[in-house]
Amino acid sequence: MYDLVSVNERTEGLEWHDLRSDGWQIGQYPGSDIERDARAMLTELTTETGQPCLTAFVLDSDAAIIEAVSRPTGYWRACLARASMAAHADEVGEDFATYPGPAAATQRASAWSTDAALQPQPEQLLRLFELDHANLFVEPLLFELLDALGIPP
Repeated sequence: MYDLVSVNERTEGLEWHDLRSDGWQIGQYPGSDIERDARAMLTELTTETGQPCLTAFVLDSDAAIIEAVSRPTGYWRACLARASMAAHADEVGEDFATYPGPAAATQRASAWSTDAALQPQPEQLLRLFELDHANLFVEPLLFELLDALGIPP
């Protein structure tokens, strides 16, 4: 995790790190460069690691932007807490219509999971992508998403 050039050149340093089984790593990095350059960073990270990669950008604990890359699925993007994300998009002048609906997000997330040799839980993914708001904070939903993607604890 610490020697990943594609990540380290875009961050202000590692704030939090967790290892999951089967070599999965989760890290929290501050820095707007990661968010602005997510697609390129994920593509480079996938090349660097040879594995599917995923990021989540938390917006004031109200919503999260999920972006991922794998081969052969490619790049995809979705969000958690749809109504909260729509309000944020409106605030910053972004077109919320560019985010796929829950069914399309579930399909892409399931394909990404399969590319990663994981066992996705499509029903759980769909439930997460259908939520309009987080119950207090969106961060716990990110860990539910990891579980639904099949990333081992």
